[in-house]
Amino acid sequence: HDARTLYFAFAPRAARKPDYYSPERRSFHIYAVGADGEGLRQLTGGPGDDFDPCPLPDGGIAFMSSRRGGFCRCNNPWEPLPAYTLHRMEADGSNVRTLSFHETNEWHPSVLSDGRIVYTRWDYVDRSAAHFHGLWASRPDGTQTTELFGSYTQRINACYQPRAVPGS
Repeated sequence: HDARTLYFAFAPRAARKPDYYSPERRSFHIYAVGADGEGLRQLTGGPGDDFDPCPLPDGGIAFMSSRRGGFCRCNNPWEPLPAYTLHRMEADGSNVRTLSFHETNEWHPSVLSDGRIVYTRWDYVDRSAAHFHGLWASRPDGTQTTELFGSYTQRINACYQPRAVPGS
């Protein structure tokens, strides 16, 4: 929000793609750096993937992560695809918390004008897997999760990268 810090996710490229369960597997982690290029620091670590960092008005950072565990149920058993859901942490990388325990993947957190986090959720329980990527929102502490738009319609196949409309 202050435009002084840039947040991004990075994973070093492996010479060859290792098996998912290999200790050679590379993971995405979240980094912060000053807008002037100074002060690069790694905020997350561990075996899971952390990405899509989003600064919050209270100073925290929302992001997507596979650290809660679970796998996408539509992938091949020989190449598992971890489920990634909404998480948050403090700006220094401490106090990481899972905000969403949804069973499938979520993407692209952003802040609405009322301070809630809006994000895309793949929600296809008992329906076609192709059409149901709707917009969901929750408070920055993970409470009061609600669907904003998208479920039960095939006129819009998917909603990605939601952003607040100023003045709305």
